[in-house]
Amino acid sequence: DGEEVVQLYIGDPVASVTRAVWELKNFQKVFLRAQEREEISFVITTDDLKFFDSYLHYIWEEGVFNIYIGPDSVNTQSVQVTWFK
Repeated sequence: DGEEVVQLYIGDPVASVTRAVWELKNFQKVFLRAQEREEISFVITTDDLKFFDSYLHYIWEEGVFNIYIGPDSVNTQSVQVTWFK
């Protein structure tokens, strides 16, 4: 039995400015008994995609984003999605 942390990271590989490869955007801590499984979900909105552009405007750009989920930043599963305005 113990606690597990599930982390959500988002990467924006084609942003108009250089950004971190991935950024921690959310996490959930859950208590699991031995051999127990639980489904975890995250809601991702355009607020999670925002960053400061070269004019210091807080914006999000449409395009490709990488979504990573796992117990830490090394052991993740990922999917690539495209957001449109």
